[in-house]
Amino acid sequence: MQPADFRDFVNKIAREVGFPSEHIILGGDHLGPNCWQGEPAAEAMEKSVDLIKATSPRASAKSISMPPCPALTIRTAGPGHRRRTCRSPVPGRGRDGNRRTETPSDLCHRHEVPVPGGEASTIGSVHVTRAQDAAATLETHEAAFRKLGLNAALGALIAIVVQPGVEFDHTQIIHYQPEAAKALSAWIEGTPMVYEAHSTDYQSRQAYRALVRDHYAILKVGPALTFALREAIFALAQMENELVAPESRSR
Repeated sequence: MQPADFRDFVNKIAREVGFPSEHIILGGDHLGPNCWQGEPAAEAMEKSVDLIKATSPRASAKSISMPPCPALTIRTAGPGHRRRTCRSPVPGRGRDGNRRTETPSDLCHRHEVPVPGGEASTIGSVHVTRAQDAAATLETHEAAFRKLGLNAALGALIAIVVQPGVEFDHTQIIHYQPEAAKALSAWIEGTPMVYEAHSTDYQSRQAYRALVRDHYAILKVGPALTFALREAIFALAQMENELVAPESRSR
């Protein structure tokens, strides 16, 4: 499935359930060269650029005669990669919220870059990003962009990805502790951006409210969205094990 196909897939579901498509924001995550680690760096980077172009609203609008998604958030890793991919402008919005035709889509800088797919082993503890480290990440990327004249890309920056101290693995959930991230939450108030937090699955209602209050406006949730479905499937599989002969079970 290509990015434009996914957009149409989501919009089709929205129409079927009567959900306004203008309330949908599609994002491209881990669009860097991670999946081409076995190839030469230059080739992997070119494929990454092609992937981002395919994910952009302009590319989607060209390939399928249907309006692009209302907003597209592109998240990539590393200043070098961002410089390379932002050379090809795609339509987006700037920090003032106005739509522009020659600026990149909404961008999120990553300070913390989790492994695609999340934690695969038990975690002992989670560090909270230091405010000075987040500031250094932003300064480094902005300097690199300005050096290459990519000021339009800076105007499209809406968020920075940090670790506020939330995580989960296959055995436990580490809940958000506002006091531990107090300095980090205060630092972002001096910028026009918000935070993105990853692995926010299974947080309590109080934790979600606290995260939003502390400027984590983009909360990434993955497995939690399908948890009930997986529970049901596992339960049915267990019922088969108890009631159905091995040769007659589903595969």
